[in-house]
Amino acid sequence: MSLDVRTQEEQKLIFERFDTAVQWEIGAMFANRIQSQALPVAVQIRINGKQVFYFSGHGATSDQWSWIRRKSNVTERFECSSMHFKEKLEAKGKGLSDYNLEAGDYAPYGGSFPVTVKGVGTIGAITVSGLSQMEDHELIVSVLSAYMGA
Repeated sequence: MSLDVRTQEEQKLIFERFDTAVQWEIGAMFANRIQSQALPVAVQIRINGKQVFYFSGHGATSDQWSWIRRKSNVTERFECSSMHFKEKLEAKGKGLSDYNLEAGDYAPYGGSFPVTVKGVGTIGAITVSGLSQMEDHELIVSVLSAYMGA
């Protein structure tokens, strides 16, 4: 996919507000989707560096926590989806070392999406791990699109 598609996703999926009620509603949507489709994934919502929601589906492994942490770090640092950042790196022929980042702390793979609030900016990340990186990314976009009616 092109970088333009990622930019459009990020511009379309901006929240009017992201309080605890919204966090819970979106978290519940993820939990319901994960359970109904028996997905072996974990999902985390992190706001200002603090975990506010976490759910792990049947078959998810403890290793997914590390992937979630590392993908979230990419999204929070660069204020774009981890898939968007991955595609930017590929387009420029660069890697994590070009940004003085360690693979133990950052994972430029799909599956983390910025929580951006209109008039405020990026305040956190929603991150999924357990499927392919494209499927992780698409799960987030699908749930957020359903929530926003987009």
